[in-house]
Amino acid sequence: MNPQILEQMLEKIPSLRVSLIGDGCIDVYWHADMRLSELSREVPQHPLPIVEERFSLGAGANVLANLAALGAKNIQYIGCIGNDWRGVIFKKLLLEIGVADDFLIASDKIITPAYCKPIRHGISDVTSEDPRIDFCNRTPLPEELEEQVIASLRKAAENTDILIVCDQFQNGCITQRVLDVINELGNRIPVIVDSRDRVGDYRNAMIKPNEVEACRCLGLSPEIVSEPQGAEKIARALEEKNKHPVVVTLGAQGAIRCENGECVRVPAAPVPPPIDFVGAGDSFLAGFALAYPQQSSPRDALIFATLVSAVTIAKIGTTGVATPQEMRETLTRYGDCFE
Repeated sequence: MNPQILEQMLEKIPSLRVSLIGDGCIDVYWHADMRLSELSREVPQHPLPIVEERFSLGAGANVLANLAALGAKNIQYIGCIGNDWRGVIFKKLLLEIGVADDFLIASDKIITPAYCKPIRHGISDVTSEDPRIDFCNRTPLPEELEEQVIASLRKAAENTDILIVCDQFQNGCITQRVLDVINELGNRIPVIVDSRDRVGDYRNAMIKPNEVEACRCLGLSPEIVSEPQGAEKIARALEEKNKHPVVVTLGAQGAIRCENGECVRVPAAPVPPPIDFVGAGDSFLAGFALAYPQQSSPRDALIFATLVSAVTIAKIGTTGVATPQEMRETLTRYGDCFE
């Protein structure tokens, strides 16, 4: 990839119509200054004095944030939230990045997922993160909400260039019936899927697992990735099982795409530490989903997605997004590694 190709790809993004269905949440960061903590009179514990609170879109909604930051203007999101304080924040963050809430379903029968991260600060610069506090739905999506999701999905699919699927939560909005509809729609529109536990259940769609998810789907040990041609073996086996092209992300070893038995592989950008891998898969998915419907070459699409991840992993303590200018700068810095 050269700067001219990158520019052409970036210029096409605003005209793309992108739909995403899947599990969104909010990431909550609670910063506690332990220098202000005083021993409680009621219980023998030091409370966490919160001095800063930050919110960002997480899970599938982090993919939305990355799409918007890269310049996508026509984004449809199909998902579910609860009528709770987290849902209010989720909707506010969604509107702030320019994603309409036309297909956002809110209900008292579910809760809005959230990952809450208490981070302790003290006298030194060292920070300590407490165990995460998770809000998740513990029961399946109610049938009436499932019907609304399916109706919204079919409506959104009438006006889109690509459908992105983020299937992350055990009791999220991708039920078996919704999954069946996604498989059906794959006969008519391009679909790309990121699924934590059910990557092998999707049909008529390009799947994008990481190496661990891919090996689990195939019943293989992830150690095969380190073997000579190991990544190629995984990608070919997964394509044969899926009967559709696949992309497998390989962490520090880059990414590989397989189509008709032919594999294209690109390395990861050599971003120096400190780095933060949280959200890197979401960033890659957003980048690849924007490159795929442009009929970019398989290699250029992989490089574009890899550049997005290279930007975001350099942003510490947040999932992060990549802007077009950051993409240009990152290609200038690391472009030689893709030659």
